Amino acid sequence: MKVVAALSTLVAVASAHGGLTFPPPRNNYGSQDPTVRTHNNSFHNNGAFCTGDECLWFNEGCWIGCATNCSSKMPANNPRARGYEKSPQFTFNTYGEPNCAGWAPVEPTLPEKYRTWNIGNRSPMGDFTKYHPWRAPGHAPTSDPCGMGGAYILPSEGGVAPEGSRLFDRGSELPVGKRAAWRAGEAVEVGWMVGSNVSSPRSFPAPSSYILLGPSPQCGSSWCSYCAARWRVPL
Repeated sequence: MKVVAALSTLVAVASAHGGLTFPPPRNNYGSQDPTVRTHNNSFHNNGAFCTGDECLWFNEGCWIGCATNCSSKMPANNPRARGYEKSPQFTFNTYGEPNCAGWAPVEPTLPEKYRTWNIGNRSPMGDFTKYHPWRAPGHAPTSDPCGMGGAYILPSEGGVAPEGSRLFDRGSELPVGKRAAWRAGEAVEVGWMVGSNVSSPRSFPAPSSYILLGPSPQCGSSWCSYCAARWRVPL
């Protein structure tokens, strides 16, 4: 039976992570089961969106206009930012200015009609995403195509070493696990996870051709909302 299901996803102003869960990716240390949660008050290696610490592999400080590499550092706080006194680290990350070496302004290339975030720049912070990577696809560098372990160079800025790796190890150098072999025309099982630092998720419908195979639980902590659903998808 084919169904349309709703999955928890991101809301405005959220620090978030997304990634593959089925088949198990190479950054899922030990190929752990994403449907199993072991402790509800921590994201660290705790099933769903951070199974095997897969959520700790990403790139940070990758602005359009960076000369050759991401900064991998938390940007300085924007003095115009308001409303994040209780969680200033998210203010830095959301509204901070480009801080990579050799940065030079590059104008966005994404047409305005395709924007879905801060449309019309109505935020009190104005066009605060102007130099974010998605505003000019292909114009921002990455430190590693598979992410860096912890993403931030400094633990004081949020860098956390993923299980089984050191802080700032390269994701592209992780050992390759069991490979999935798919044939054109067959239905395959895939899973996608989303984790965000919000407590009131929104939903989106999955395509009607997808068959829901597993649950999309919502975590009980205030740190995140997440989904880790499993689908059968026709190729």
